This record gives sequence, structure tokens and C-alpha cells, in this order.
Amino acid sequence: MSKMICCRENEDESDTNRLCRKTNFCFQGLIVIFLFAWFIAGNVFVFGSWGDWDDSDKYGDYYCNPVLMYFSLITIIVMYAISALVCCCCLCCLCCLVLMAGASDEY
Repeated sequence: MSKMICCRENEDESDTNRLCRKTNFCFQGLIVIFLFAWFIAGNVFVFGSWGDWDDSDKYGDYYCNPVLMYFSLITIIVMYAISALVCCCCLCCLCCLVLMAGASDEY
């Protein structure tokens, strides 16, 4: 997404290409920080207003469309589930690597 057109892979590593890669790396870091902050803000908003929202009075202060509220809640929960699954998979891979390294040392 943030790959710039100027960052083409060439055989020679010119100063312009190095600068472009560093700039691209900085932009990617900023995007990751922004998305993480947006996710935290969404958590605060959705879980903070979960007990107070109302779908009956469209002109009330606490009105929220139920489809939007449930979609937001489900999206956040799915993101937490995916994060937990990725952490479990990484932990299992790490355990397997440690066991294989220990087994190769024995032989």
C-alpha cells in the first residue's frame, strides 16, 4: 500500500533508492502507529458506550445504528481472536524449534 513508485529494485544501490527505501520504511511505521491508535480508540468507543447506546430513539444522544454497533463489536472481537491465534502459532513454532534444536544436539 505504501510502496512508492520510485522504490524499484535495481542491481545498483543508488543513494536515491536508499533514501526512497528509508522514506518508505518511515511511512509504513507511521501507518502502523496510526492503525494501532485507531484500533485502541475504537475499542474505547465501542466498549465504553456498549451499556449506554440506544437504537430506539434516532434523535437521542446515545443513538447508534444496531448494525454498526454489532459490526464494530464483532470486528474488534475477531481481531483479538486472530491476534491470539497468531501468538499461539508463533509460540508453538518456537517450541518446535527449541525441541528440534535440542534433538539435533543429542545426536
